Amino acid sequence: MKKKNHLSTQGLLNFDKLVAYTAGLLSTSEAKEVEAMLALSENCKEVVEDLLFFIENSEIERHELLEKINQIDKSWMDALGRYYSESEEISTGALNPTPILEKIKNDSRIQPHYSKMVDIINRSQVSKVSIQGERGCFHEIVTHKFFKEDVIPEYCKDFHQVCKKLEKGKVDYAVMAIENSAAGSILENYNILRKKDITIIGEVSLHIDHNLMALPGQELSDIKEVHSHPMAILQCKKFFQRIHPNVRFVERDDTAGSARWIRETRTTNVAAIASNLAAKCYDLDIIAPSIQTTKINFTRFLILTDEDRARAYPRRKNKASICFTIKDKIGSLGNILQVFTFHEINLVKIQSTPIIGEKGSYFFYIDLEFVENNYDMYKHSLMAISKLTKNLLILGEYEKGETINTDDKSFDSRNYYQGIITPGTL
Repeated sequence: MKKKNHLSTQGLLNFDKLVAYTAGLLSTSEAKEVEAMLALSENCKEVVEDLLFFIENSEIERHELLEKINQIDKSWMDALGRYYSESEEISTGALNPTPILEKIKNDSRIQPHYSKMVDIINRSQVSKVSIQGERGCFHEIVTHKFFKEDVIPEYCKDFHQVCKKLEKGKVDYAVMAIENSAAGSILENYNILRKKDITIIGEVSLHIDHNLMALPGQELSDIKEVHSHPMAILQCKKFFQRIHPNVRFVERDDTAGSARWIRETRTTNVAAIASNLAAKCYDLDIIAPSIQTTKINFTRFLILTDEDRARAYPRRKNKASICFTIKDKIGSLGNILQVFTFHEINLVKIQSTPIIGEKGSYFFYIDLEFVENNYDMYKHSLMAISKLTKNLLILGEYEKGETINTDDKSFDSRNYYQGIITPGTL
């Protein structure tokens, strides 16, 4: 779902005129007109300066940009109206913004400013997705595979920040890993799902391919150090024990971040374990592909959003994730599971986490699957277990996800928006 934010043509032309004035592209008479109008509206001048500052600051927020542009529109037109009413000499010349616009489009000195403005406007109409990690991470691969449209990844250092951005409305969606077939469940993320005001609208299982990459021209025999996230190193150690037993391992916060560090420092004799996308993003050569010990290595990712957007998001529903605690009675959990069996609901996963401060008490997280035309039976089963549970929560209802590969050629990393890189983790 994309935000439909429209800016008036007049607003863009006003901005063009001001940028042209700033770059010294206007004739003397044109410059005097701008100076006179700015003098009549000190507020307009301040807003323009603020906007130029915002453009240079990559942390710009969508609503702030639109608000600034609207202020310029109003201030500019108010000043223009007052100026024309007071100066017959200038008003007879009637400002024509078209030549200014052409100058901006064709002049190399001003083109970067114009392009930035257009890019920011385009960004305001594209969905933002918070993910954990850096550019080129596995979360980013899942993001573009799931949405199948232009989205802007917002890179975060941890999962709490990922969901906090979603809760505060700074992004439209979030993608979060929940379990890995080799390493198990990420228990912290189950608790985040329960505590945060967010809901699941989809899932994707990604086949994890770990690749060894280095600067162009390096070969496997040149490598003395390997950098990556500790989990990636652990999953690939048998490869090095067999092929390159003397290599030194350096643990870092992020797989993709390790690849970025090699590119930025141009360090030779060092390789990173990361995704195929990371190699493309940082122009590194893959010197050994698919080096993970367990070839059947999948990570399941959840697609999250807020409650309002979830209600409007079009999707089939044949899977659900729920959470509850149980009463301290013999057979309590068994009785709940029998309810799902009776209603022909398939229980595909059950996970428990201890309740802090309560000995022997647990939160139970359960994934359920049901045929689409059996949705009513699924709802009836929830009504039935509500009498047997405490704190029952529906974490999300969504369509059972597909399994995808990291080396799918349908996704070209060179063609999507290259966002601002912030430090992150795997």
